[in-house]
Amino acid sequence: MPLLSGVPPSDALHVTARCGAPGISLRLEVGKTFAQVELRLDHADRSRNGEVFQHLHACRAEVEAAFGAQLNWPARKASTVAIARTEMA
Repeated sequence: MPLLSGVPPSDALHVTARCGAPGISLRLEVGKTFAQVELRLDHADRSRNGEVFQHLHACRAEVEAAFGAQLNWPARKASTVAIARTEMA
């Protein structure tokens, strides 16, 4: 089943979908001049978010190589990994 098949239409600029693992979701946001995808960590046990983020960050080079681009790893918010594009072709 495709990831977004159960997400209803909306007037919002974003769509959030669970990815099958507890506390992990994808948020896709699209505007006229940008697009952004975020991996969001929102586990009920907040300490788990930091653990998962640290694990992913430790594998940063491998994650970015598999993704094919550099990602934003905000130090102030260890619950989101994102990529944004403002140059829309």
